[in-house]
Amino acid sequence: MTSLGNRVGGIARPENGPAVFIPGALPGERILARVTGVKKSHLEAELVEILRACPERTEPFCPLFGRCGGCSLQHLDYRSQLHWKRLWVRKAFREFHDLEPAEVLPSRKRQGFRNRVTFHAAGGRPCLHRFRGDPLPVPACPAMADPGNRVLEEVWKTGIPAGVDTLAIRCSSYTGASRVEAEGAAVELPESWGPACGPAMGPRGGVMVEKLLDWVFPVPPGGFFQVNTAAAETLLETVMDHSRGSRVLDLFGGVGTFGIPLAGRGARVDSVEINQAASRAGEEAVAMNGVKGFRSFRLRDRNFLSSALSGGWTYDEAVVDPPRAGAGIRTMRALRRLAPGRIIYVSCNPFTAARDVSVLAGGGYRLIKALPVDMFPHADHVETVLILERTGK
Repeated sequence: MTSLGNRVGGIARPENGPAVFIPGALPGERILARVTGVKKSHLEAELVEILRACPERTEPFCPLFGRCGGCSLQHLDYRSQLHWKRLWVRKAFREFHDLEPAEVLPSRKRQGFRNRVTFHAAGGRPCLHRFRGDPLPVPACPAMADPGNRVLEEVWKTGIPAGVDTLAIRCSSYTGASRVEAEGAAVELPESWGPACGPAMGPRGGVMVEKLLDWVFPVPPGGFFQVNTAAAETLLETVMDHSRGSRVLDLFGGVGTFGIPLAGRGARVDSVEINQAASRAGEEAVAMNGVKGFRSFRLRDRNFLSSALSGGWTYDEAVVDPPRAGAGIRTMRALRRLAPGRIIYVSCNPFTAARDVSVLAGGGYRLIKALPVDMFPHADHVETVLILERTGK
């Protein structure tokens, strides 16, 4: 085995053949594998036997490892996980020859770090999915925080009512409260699941609140919030440390995770978020934190940028935090026409981020820093804060 691939497992590169992707195998190992699929540019295989293990292989902490599709790097020691995540960022930005990604900032917690896990209901049981496979019943999840696992234990005892399709268990590291968010038919959830449980599509017991550094945020049912609260604080600190703007555009602003702290520090922030629940939560967070200079726009990012360009609005900095698919070429072209002096791009997928950054680089921006943050220990994902500065047209 010669390397470790993002989302494909170990990679063997025979001298006279295509690369072979083998989930569960690690670099430096000698293994026996069985080919399961022939693709255009590579082969897929399953691990049959480890003939010689590498020194970095470690014992997984979850009894469902190898069957559950999550936390696929548990068998690799944590320092090596960070090493490979940095290499993935480097590979994604290989066209930027003078860029060397920083060392990955580690997660402060490596078990019990998830404040939210979404389960699929199958046969009345909470399930996660096997790797490219069927639902797997899950009685406990070591990656989820203890309050969430206590709720999961009750769910397992009672079973999930018929009509519920998915069940998200969310808990706040700030208040310790838990909440169940169910999707499907409108059925009553068992009282034993806790006071925050309620009918499908909504909780009972009020709004959940989470805290990042000195800032509090309401988390609406079904709303997005970073699943690793401690790592999200590291991410926020990284953005704050590199922000220089006094007039900031916050694209894909969500509940105001970045915009509200920046406004609290004195910047004037325009936050753009199309999701109504997230946008409303951001407005509530403004009031909860008592910040000034924060405006919320419930618009699609491209629509806002078009209006800002036609209206002659200017910003000296933009913070961009898109989903895994990235912001997209059209949005990046509009942003480079708006021409903020600095762009802080927060990415949960370095490969789509590299595409977007290439558009900016083709329009007068220089990528000066790539700062990876480990939001998902034991998983083949990495968050990266990218710093770009405008150098001209």
